[in-house]
Amino acid sequence: MIVEIKASVPWLYKRTKAGNYIAVCEPLAQTLQADSYDELIGCIQEALDSTFRELLKSGDLETFLKERGWKSSALPARRARASFDVPLKIERMSSRDSQVALCQ
Repeated sequence: MIVEIKASVPWLYKRTKAGNYIAVCEPLAQTLQADSYDELIGCIQEALDSTFRELLKSGDLETFLKERGWKSSALPARRARASFDVPLKIERMSSRDSQVALCQ
């Protein structure tokens, strides 16, 4: 079953001096790192799917979504095999934003 999350999950990313990529998502309190932009997108999608599956399994998904003003299509049972379709909003962060985002 595919569960559609009705939200725009914001991710800010930057390329480091070493050439890898770092992305931060404040609403999910997650930071990811990858060697390429394409790999970063894949890591973001995996992290989102894993996060939402764990929230479903624990029974906390509905509350988590409500707290952020997000919605979903019908939620499956806690033990159902589900994957999540989550719209992404990926933006390059400015140097100033990166200092704030990565130092919190």
